[in-house]
Amino acid sequence: MADASTQLCRAYLATAAAGQGGVRELAAGRMHLRGLLKQCEGSFEESEQYKQLQELLLQVVEAEDAAVAAKKAAAV
Repeated sequence: MADASTQLCRAYLATAAAGQGGVRELAAGRMHLRGLLKQCEGSFEESEQYKQLQELLLQVVEAEDAAVAAKKAAAV
């Protein structure tokens, strides 16, 4: 499941970077990863995949924040 989640969120990041996706897709990725990480707490926190998912979550959050800022700047 971790591999599929990684691929899904990397696709969200790629579409947002290409200008084809945006805040909605990144928010979906953020919520997906947060839910997955919460389910894995206590059992898989020491695994490499868990740590990779945490890093990916940070990337998604950063991209989402940037997309929100860009959207606000465009609206002004």
